[in-house]
This record gives sequence, structure tokens and C-alpha cells, in this order.
Amino acid sequence: EYQELGEALGEMTQLDEGDEWKVDVVVYQVACQVASELLANSFPAPRILNHGPKSVVFNWSRGNDNLYLTISSDYISALVSSPERIKRRIEFSTKDLLEPALVFRGLLSEQPVVSTSKATSQVSGFVE
Repeated sequence: EYQELGEALGEMTQLDEGDEWKVDVVVYQVACQVASELLANSFPAPRILNHGPKSVVFNWSRGNDNLYLTISSDYISALVSSPERIKRRIEFSTKDLLEPALVFRGLLSEQPVVSTSKATSQVSGFVE
């Protein structure tokens, strides 16, 4: 599944400039780095959503909750939501990917772990 994700991301860089699914090469590179860290941390492969040429969104669902990772060239925003409310939001620089374990623990923690985070409540249960 991660191989298919990588292929889809690569194809998105090859599209014509006016195509709504085209992404910048630097976004592709960061998204591939994020995907590698997700795989290494045993996250299931995400669905991919387009968010214009400057970012892509990785998405997972579990029960009524959705996890969205919006990935651009210089930041990542994580959002966990239910139909009723936003449960947690964290934003961090792609430089924080130098310490991926910290970032992914932050996504699943009940408390903010990343100093630049903006969190509301818990996220546990996205990874079995």
C-alpha cells in the first residue's frame, strides 16, 4: 500500500501545470519522507487527498474519527476530528521530522508533546 502511495505522489508531480492534482516536487519529497516515517512507525497506509500544488493531505478513518495530515514543503498540520468536533490539532515544522518519534508520539498522545503544538484532547486509537 505504501508503494502505491509513493507511485501516486510521483505521478502527481508529473501532471501538467494547470491540473488540479499537480503537486510541487518539494511537496512530493516531504510527503515521501513523511510516508517513510509513518511506515517505520507502523501507521497503516493513508488515503491521499489533493490540496493544491503546495500541499497534500494524508487521511485515515477509525470509527467516527478522522486523522488528517496536511503536508507542505515547510510545515505539517495534524487534525483529528469527529463529526461533532475537532478533537486535536498539532502544527509543526518539517524540520521536526528529524525527530519523527517525537512527532508521532505527539499525534497519539493525550498531552501536547511538540512545543509548537496546538492541542485540545486525545487521539489514542489510530494505530493498533
